[in-house]
Amino acid sequence: MATGLTALELAEATGIRHGADIHVLVPRDCAAKPLPAVFHERTSRLPEPLPLRAPPRASHARATVDACRRLVAGRRPHDRRQARATALAVVQQRLCEVAELRAECEAGPRRMRRRVRALVDEASADVRSVPEADLRLLVRASELPEPLWNPRIHLLDGTFLCSPDGLWEDEAVAVEVDSVSHHGFGADRCRTDQRARAMRAAGLTVVSVLPRQIRDAGPEVVRRLGRAIREARARPRRHLGLAVLPAA
Repeated sequence: MATGLTALELAEATGIRHGADIHVLVPRDCAAKPLPAVFHERTSRLPEPLPLRAPPRASHARATVDACRRLVAGRRPHDRRQARATALAVVQQRLCEVAELRAECEAGPRRMRRRVRALVDEASADVRSVPEADLRLLVRASELPEPLWNPRIHLLDGTFLCSPDGLWEDEAVAVEVDSVSHHGFGADRCRTDQRARAMRAAGLTVVSVLPRQIRDAGPEVVRRLGRAIREARARPRRHLGLAVLPAA
């Protein structure tokens, strides 16, 4: 039965770097013959395959947890980052719920459970990409107040305005992770720029940061955000006529 990155590739999950080998589950007492480019994972907890799928594959939650467990056990520097991206992508694409990931994590083997649990916790925090998750970690490690992550902002007539990556609602300060890989090329890129202009036109202060700045110049990013928040607090407060809802 296919699992891990193999099953997620069969599910056409996007934003995930798929595996170089085929990851399959076999019963623990099965004498599976080694095959080139096939990774056999023995398990005493063989799941029911998803119905009407060929080849047979594990549920999306089981496949994600199996993939993440294998990745966080890897020695390559980018393995953990790929594990984070996998958990976030599966939740973002609604292939499964966070509660399903958590249940699979707790029901599975103890090996790497703590590390996989941390990935599931991150996926439950309303962030949608690894750069956003990195920004969340940076903010939480600083003295900045924590913003709302990916809230939905509407005009008072109900018209949807935007969903910034982060929003300090009281100060009307938004932060956007300006990443081509996460916010697209071409027309998608234009929509990202239009979103920033729409937020500024609505009275929001928008701070754009790059993923590499979050990784390599975190203190400077914190200073920029702190300065924008302080400046917003120093201005006379005015009602912007916006309704802010939690992330969907």
